Amino acid sequence: MTLKIDVNDLYSAEAQAAFLPTEQDLQTWYREVEQRLDGDYHVSVTYVTPEYMQELNGQYRGKDYATNVLSFEFMGDEHEAQAFGFTELGDLIICPPVLEREAKEQEKPLEHHWTHICLHGLLHLLGYDHIEPEDAVEMEGKEKELLAQLGIPDPYRDDEKIRESLE
Repeated sequence: MTLKIDVNDLYSAEAQAAFLPTEQDLQTWYREVEQRLDGDYHVSVTYVTPEYMQELNGQYRGKDYATNVLSFEFMGDEHEAQAFGFTELGDLIICPPVLEREAKEQEKPLEHHWTHICLHGLLHLLGYDHIEPEDAVEMEGKEKELLAQLGIPDPYRDDEKIRESLE
């Protein structure tokens, strides 16, 4: 069971981020998920500017603002998904300035918020969602469990600002 991660940085060439996770950071954060997978998988993580994130969020979700993370499941057929020996999960697009702003507003350590959002996006690629209340409870429970194993406290704390940032 392997989770191969590729990191693409389309952000830092234009601006300086307070923190950008490395492939090693992501490997550490995703280790618990990886141990539960049956097979070998690949995910691409790309850091983007707020302008580009706003464009993507508008195009794919009809929302005219930059969000923290967008998850795009792989849409090819099974043969294409396994073309390189790994099953392609999809792409995570992450906007560092949005995460930095949210962490400050929510009074959370920046690295904790990054960890949460990266896990949140990966869980979307694995089929979890939070549109329906019962699905949200399941997904949030999985996030809390994975974060606790990394020593990170419950990111939700019944804080409406946090829930709104994930919508």
